[in-house]
Amino acid sequence: VQQGSVSPFGLINDKEKHVHLFLDKKLREFDRLAFHPNINTATLVISKTDFISFLKHTGNTFEFITLYD
Repeated sequence: VQQGSVSPFGLINDKEKHVHLFLDKKLREFDRLAFHPNINTATLVISKTDFISFLKHTGNTFEFITLYD
C-alpha cells in the first residue's frame, strides 16, 4: 500500500493480525460507508453490515470509540 493510501481494507495484508483497528463511533450512524480501496485515487462505498463482516473475516480485532464530540 502506498503512503497515504492506508484504509481499513489494508487489514487483508496483516497476516499475523498485529493491527487493532479503532473506528469512530459515529460511523455506526450510517448505513453505507466509504473508504479508499488501498489506493487514494478511488473510493469504495460499502454497506455497514458488509464492512463489519469484512472486519470479522480478517480476524483482526477492532472497536468503536469516541474520537471527537
